[in-house]
Amino acid sequence: MLRSPSAFKAKRTLPKGLFQSYLSVMIRNMRGITIAVVVLLTLAGGAFARGSSEESGNTAGSQAGAADTAAVQPRTTEEPAGPSAEPRVSPPAVDAPAGAKTAVFAGGCFWCMEEAFEKFDGVYEAVSGYSGGTTENPTYQEVTYGNTGHTEVVQIIYDPQKLSYEDLLYIFWRNVDLLDGGGQFCDRGPSYRPAIFYGTEEERNLALANKQEIESSGRFNREIAVEITPLAAFWIAEGYHQDYYKTNVIRYNLYKDACGRVRRLEQLWGDEALGAELKG
Repeated sequence: MLRSPSAFKAKRTLPKGLFQSYLSVMIRNMRGITIAVVVLLTLAGGAFARGSSEESGNTAGSQAGAADTAAVQPRTTEEPAGPSAEPRVSPPAVDAPAGAKTAVFAGGCFWCMEEAFEKFDGVYEAVSGYSGGTTENPTYQEVTYGNTGHTEVVQIIYDPQKLSYEDLLYIFWRNVDLLDGGGQFCDRGPSYRPAIFYGTEEERNLALANKQEIESSGRFNREIAVEITPLAAFWIAEGYHQDYYKTNVIRYNLYKDACGRVRRLEQLWGDEALGAELKG
């Protein structure tokens, strides 16, 4: 933190955001023919490039094998960033060594964000989940099709002796399209919006300082679209989403390439893309 003729009828009546969300789910979850379609689209030049606003119909389909989600901590309605909202540090969603810390980020597809962080020494695990909304214990279908307010996130469980929170911020910024608040890459809609969910005032101050530094650099000539907001709760995603990039290698890589993620990151960040220049 998935068609039928009816999908084309829905296209004429459903809100634009649902069309975009459905397009993303189609890319990520259909089997069999989807792989062939994605390959053809990739060869055709990446029909799913960043910023696509193409509409697609909605469907009420579900995906087999979904596990129940579980809340890591009690949920309260999240307020906009500011003194009225009390941030919380989320405990590790899975077993972790003593002294491990957590951080929560949203960067579009949580499969991709797991891969982005787990390649760094000092990250014990990146766990897919949902945050930022009002629905308790949400499912993937609810987050994608409904009005939960949640976005797909990853909880980073890390060793603070090897990586600092500032290191994690460096990795985060260079794995998102920081100029796109309407989704990320081919995944469109509010459930893919980018965000930093801080658990302490120190994290908030570091995130704001990072954002200010990027804005002041003059590197980008547009407003930074990444939200910086207090974490109220982290809800772990279904089991079939965890480590997806490892358990479904071919399908995942076809999706990621067709989505244009790496190409856009390289356009934005050059040699720093994906956090490649992180030192230490």
